[in-house]
Amino acid sequence: MIKENQVFYKSRSVVWRRENDKELIVRYNDTFLHLNETASLIFHYCEGMNLIQIAECLRQYGIPDSKNLTEAISGFLKTLLKEKLITTELHRNIISGDYFLQKQEYTHTDFITPKLNIFRIGCTNYSRFTRPAAPLRIFLTLTYDCNLQCKTCYNDSLAHMSPRASTDTVIRIINKIKISGVLEVILTGGEPFSRPDIFQIIDYILLNGISLRVNTNGLLLTDDYITELKKRKVVIITLGLDGVSEKTHDTIRGKGNFKKVVAIMKKLSAADINLYVNFTVTHRNFFELFKLKKFLKGFHVSRIIINVFISSGKGYAYRTTFALRKVEYALILFSRLFNFAVSKPDMIIVTSCYAGYIEANIDTSGSFFFCELLKKPLGNVLEKDIKAIWNSRKLLKLMDADTFGTPCGKCFFRKSCRGVCRAEVFSATGDMYAGNPYCIRGKAVNWFVKTLLR
Repeated sequence: MIKENQVFYKSRSVVWRRENDKELIVRYNDTFLHLNETASLIFHYCEGMNLIQIAECLRQYGIPDSKNLTEAISGFLKTLLKEKLITTELHRNIISGDYFLQKQEYTHTDFITPKLNIFRIGCTNYSRFTRPAAPLRIFLTLTYDCNLQCKTCYNDSLAHMSPRASTDTVIRIINKIKISGVLEVILTGGEPFSRPDIFQIIDYILLNGISLRVNTNGLLLTDDYITELKKRKVVIITLGLDGVSEKTHDTIRGKGNFKKVVAIMKKLSAADINLYVNFTVTHRNFFELFKLKKFLKGFHVSRIIINVFISSGKGYAYRTTFALRKVEYALILFSRLFNFAVSKPDMIIVTSCYAGYIEANIDTSGSFFFCELLKKPLGNVLEKDIKAIWNSRKLLKLMDADTFGTPCGKCFFRKSCRGVCRAEVFSATGDMYAGNPYCIRGKAVNWFVKTLLR
């Protein structure tokens, strides 16, 4: 029950942008939400106002004064509270930017029911979330240098090594990212902490009101670095872990690295740093996936991200060793549903591809990629606007499964899966637009149709 005198504020870690003249896209906790016109207005006024005050503000736009208005606002405020986009606790919002147009630009007189469409990472329903006008998330590859040579790595450093870009160049790229309206940047590599200017880059991203995560193997996180991260509480550290045993983890990442990463996890937990764990599930560590939550209970891990192994980059050479078997992949899909139904929302099993849909990759040369696994540049952001590349024919073609080869081009499921991982297809075939040779569902449907037509 929403009380009339209850005051609302935007949550500290919420970031948002204007998607068009009257609507917003909001990001919170690996969830993107599209708010319609009225929903955007209600969210906008959740900054020290109560229900009655918000209703009065909406009446300024010509919305009729009625009981239904207050009831609709109250119901939507409950939704925002449930989604943790707003709070009743007074605080100073640290990393948000308000991109609202001035109120005189709102000219509607009919009340539009407040509505949000939710896009949860790992639990995607593409039909409910229109592709945005610009990427919501950018993976920014800071360097191809790395202190490890992991067997499942998608970055083949020998083939794609490039000179380390200057800090000024990285800042120019961040400025371009900011202008395009990106809500989240994930720093990746290589190893981001191999750059001596890493905290200068981190601070500049935060200064621009962009949510930030850093993907790292953790082995370069000295005590001084951990102290610096503790000062920047809004930064999320995503640590790579490939097994809950020394034998499994070190098979992929090198001898002695399991003990090192566990020691780093203890230090990060003790420093109360917002910590995610990234677990790439393979044939070799498949059964350890089900022991992962129990293993991590002793650490302050707020989220576990489960990625399926993709045989791209360095990983292609080890595809027969690490690729999931069909039955294992089927169990992963089942586990995803099971986890969603009965578990706390601290584990995300990612089996869908978001490249070109909400996210893309940029490296420090300014090259813009469809995804961080597919190193075929579609343009350069230092020379061209990000939105222009995002909406270019080259990129959109990579999302149009109708143009792909067999079995994707005529598959019944092509609109929902979009030919899945283009990087894996390219690694196997040398053609970005080929049909997916690993697809089981599409081949089964094609066989069934041909059988019926005989």
